[in-house]
Order: sequence, then C-alpha cells, then structure tokens
Amino acid sequence: MEFDKIFKMHKRIVFMCSGGKDSIAALYYLKHYWDQMVVGWVNTGDLAPEVEQFMQDLSKKIPNFVAVYSDSNKWREENGWPSPIVPIDKTALGELLSEKKEFKVTAYTDCCRANIWVPLKQLADHVGATAVLTGQRKEDDVKAPTKNGEWKEGLQMFYPIDDWSTDDVMEYLDLLGIRGARFSAGDTSIDCLTCTGYPKYTDRTAYIKKHHPKSYKEAARRWELIATACEEEHNYLLNALHRG
Repeated sequence: MEFDKIFKMHKRIVFMCSGGKDSIAALYYLKHYWDQMVVGWVNTGDLAPEVEQFMQDLSKKIPNFVAVYSDSNKWREENGWPSPIVPIDKTALGELLSEKKEFKVTAYTDCCRANIWVPLKQLADHVGATAVLTGQRKEDDVKAPTKNGEWKEGLQMFYPIDDWSTDDVMEYLDLLGIRGARFSAGDTSIDCLTCTGYPKYTDRTAYIKKHHPKSYKEAARRWELIATACEEEHNYLLNALHRG
C-alpha cells in the first residue's frame, strides 16, 4: 500500500482506533504519518478501566487525538440488549405490538452502529475527512464489506494491515513492547464490558470473567434471559414444522 500517495491525495484523514490489538498495530505501523491524520476513538461509557487508561496514555503521544463519547448503557436500556439472535417479541417494536416486557433485545449490529460507528462517522464528517484508515484485516470474521481503496459514503477506506495474520499482529506488538492479557483475547478492544452481542468470542468472555467478574455476572444474567426467550421462539418454529 502506497501510504505517501494516500496522504498526498487526501488532506483530511481519520484513523478509527478501537484500542484493540489490530487497530493499535495498524496505528503504530503508520507512526510516520501521525501528524497528518486525526486519530478517533469512542468511549462508550462501559469500558474496561485498563482499556480507558491505555487510550488515555496513547492520546498523549498522538498529535491529533480525538475522543468521542456515547452512552451504550443508556442506549441498551432504551433499545435492548444486543444479541446475534433476536426474539422479535422482545424487541422495542415487538413491545408496541403486544405489551411491555421485562427486558428488550436488539441486533448487535444496531448497538455497535449507534454507539461506535455513527460517532466515528460524525467525527469524520466534522473534520472534513475524505479517507478513513482502520485496523481491519481479511482474517476478521466480522468486518466491513468495503474493500481496500473503495469509497463508501464519501470516504475512501483503507486497511493498512489487511493482509496480516493474527500472528503477524501479535509479533509486531511484542516488538513494540505492547503486551498484556487483554491482547491475547479474541476481541481485544472490549468496547463494552457488559456487551451480550458476541457470545462466540469465548476468549473475550473468559478475560472479562477473570478480570471483571461483576460485569461478567451481569452479562451472563442477560445471556440467560435472552437464551430462554430465543428457546421459546425456537420451540414455536419446531411445533409449526412438526404440524406441517
């Protein structure tokens, strides 16, 4: 990737930093260009304290570091707990069609969009950026469909470490002296400690259980309720199939 060409082509560039292993590796890979871009990071209000401290320390090294804020706890209270499986009866719309429930559930993509993606897009618009850099990699199981160099919503997207493997990332961080138990977890940014949207990230869950047991206990409580609600809907579907 010709970084000199990218930074000459775009006068305003935003690097979207989650604080996870991939974005930190990509950020340091571009250290020569720090003074030519804005580094944006979202504080969701439900952060692990070690992540918040890491990012505060990092902000002192970055010439143009901007923290933006969302309130994921309030959003989830109003819109529902994020989940990869959503029982429609327990959504905000489902409540309108029936009755108020003990809790609400929403798609995890809606929660991430409201509390992370939208604030960062607003930052890019605010500074007049025409290009965005992120730590996304081809190996990621959850990633934006936009390819390297493609345009989306007026922004050209670039992924500096797109072809790196997880081993490449970890080796690079080790060379930088950036270590810690959090960086060995699958989803290392840990934007929200009580997130219920990614139960498949078992390494992340194990990390939170060990280092933040109170938050894990609350997430587990929510998962139990979501699982029960999903099981009820699943049973309705099975009954319908058997009757057919």
